[in-house]
Amino acid sequence: PIAHLDYTTTPLTENGLVAFSSVDTALINNRDHFKSNRLSFTQGLRLPYISSSGITATMEGKVRLDGYFIDTGKYDIANKAQNDSYLAGRVFPQAILTLGYPLARTGEWATQIIEPIAQIIVGANGSNPDKIFNQDSSVFDFSDTNLFSTNRFSGYDRVESGSRVNYGVQWSVFGHQKNRSFQALFGQTYVLKDENELSRHLLILKDLINDETGIVAKISRIQRNKLLSQKAVRK
Repeated sequence: PIAHLDYTTTPLTENGLVAFSSVDTALINNRDHFKSNRLSFTQGLRLPYISSSGITATMEGKVRLDGYFIDTGKYDIANKAQNDSYLAGRVFPQAILTLGYPLARTGEWATQIIEPIAQIIVGANGSNPDKIFNQDSSVFDFSDTNLFSTNRFSGYDRVESGSRVNYGVQWSVFGHQKNRSFQALFGQTYVLKDENELSRHLLILKDLINDETGIVAKISRIQRNKLLSQKAVRK
């Protein structure tokens, strides 16, 4: 069984500062008598900002706390349970700065928006201790949907520790008459240090291991909120 809860406050200040919290728990008991009970709690602050020139900025700081009770389920020759249960934990802080500069142009047939986006994520290194078994973070897909995500692992057992820079350009075209739109995103991530857990643990991202960079692109065409075509490219 699993449970998850998210909560975000109303603005705490006039400039839009909000606090957000999340709680997630999971109880895992497989056929090999392995047990992993987890309780995770995240607390953070987020501050949006728009300059007079149109530059958008989002500043965010958060801390995630993970607590585990693990029983490896090992048995001796006489089939007696061995005392191999223990507690494990993790404290993982992150600071994130995201900048954007949307530029709009309205023509006779359509409105175009080009937005350069840059993001820097600073996090602690080495935040995946061996005592925490990886039960839910083996699946990963580097795509446009998680290019600017603070943790691109699918679950909670692994965190994307270390620091990195993400940047890209998003181009959107919105038609005036037939409610058609065209969107394209080209982006890249650059790992600042080789301690990044995504590079060390996932062989499918061997390009990140070798070059410390990853490139993603997506092109989609939409009509009346229906996806007509989409192409995604990863290098």
